[in-house]
Amino acid sequence: ADGEVIYIEDGYFDRNCGSGTHTLGDEADFNGGYYGNFVALRHDDWSITVYAHLKEGTVAALEDGDEVVTGQFLGKLGSSGNSSGPHLHFEVRPCEGCTYIEPWFDTEGCNDDVTESQWIDQIPYTEPQLIRVTTHDELPEFKDCVDYESGSNENVNFSNHFNVGANLYIGVSMRDFLVGDGLDIDIFNSAGVVQESFDYVALADYEKVTFTFTENLLFYSTGTYRVRVIHDGKTYDHYFTVNCPAALTLSGAQSGHKGYISGDNINSTATISGTSSNQILYEAENHIKLNVGFKATANCEFIAQLDDCTIGGLKETEEELVIENDKLNVYPNPNLGMFTIYFKGNVLSKMQVSVRNMMGELIYVSDDFEITDEFSEIIDMQSQPKGIYFVELNHDGIIETQKVVIQ
Repeated sequence: ADGEVIYIEDGYFDRNCGSGTHTLGDEADFNGGYYGNFVALRHDDWSITVYAHLKEGTVAALEDGDEVVTGQFLGKLGSSGNSSGPHLHFEVRPCEGCTYIEPWFDTEGCNDDVTESQWIDQIPYTEPQLIRVTTHDELPEFKDCVDYESGSNENVNFSNHFNVGANLYIGVSMRDFLVGDGLDIDIFNSAGVVQESFDYVALADYEKVTFTFTENLLFYSTGTYRVRVIHDGKTYDHYFTVNCPAALTLSGAQSGHKGYISGDNINSTATISGTSSNQILYEAENHIKLNVGFKATANCEFIAQLDDCTIGGLKETEEELVIENDKLNVYPNPNLGMFTIYFKGNVLSKMQVSVRNMMGELIYVSDDFEITDEFSEIIDMQSQPKGIYFVELNHDGIIETQKVVIQ
């Protein structure tokens, strides 16, 4: 929730690892010894939340008394303070001098700290879900906790493009993977024919299964392939290519889950009917041209994007939210129609905020206002249709634009 910073700490070593004990802080003491690098917030009802064991040097540039809004970046998780391994220590206290409470409420009464949930929107205690599907040209190289530096010395070996005869490694990342939970994995060629199938069932709760699925591409022909993973009745797709096809010309009706990736260009006069089961991807290195006759009807999913198609060319992009000075920030993004815009500057600025839809129509516009330091505002567009919108920030004659997706 929104809140005021009442304690903040940085500068503690952040790689405490192994089997050491994890100690909760003294109920009235917010010193950094227990928590390491942390941020503590006081909310409107005078309750306190603590975000602790953060990574050294990543704690947001905030001070006591600063106001923060829901979704704002506070820091990256680490293992500072009394911590046995990297994680976020999240703590709720009814007041600053109170002991911590369990905010998750169980109607069967196993938690007597609270009589109702403290979460705005409480999710189930366990919620198994597939996070992402990835392909790799080599096994990732994992580092020990004390040596690991996220985004720096990790070797994840992501790749979406392969030569014939190369080894393909399929990664499936799960949350709350519980005993008996299963995955069905299939590889389809461009014609929708299954090339290979794999199955896996978890043998223990929260099991960590790393790259069990390996495939040699010796007998694969040039084309685009789809990795389909089915978990709990839901289907997840990931595309890769073999030999990165040259220019593609596409026509006729296209349906189902299919992807077309080219190392040069794609020209299309195809039609995609409006059913939710039709999900078509076009990806080309140079250009995509939708010629007269092409039609994608409402309710289908059609994605066109430009990307490198050299062998091993595509690497994972940064997805984390980083609040940057003198830049328009929008979060969360995507969202369900409620999001925050944030701008931090260093000089006096005259500003105006507006939101437009894909047709360029003005959906929202603010009055002119001035800031000397920072600005944030929550925009409520829950009444608007799902889709892509553009947030514009006009400051001192400079217009910055951020795309925002409402799901």
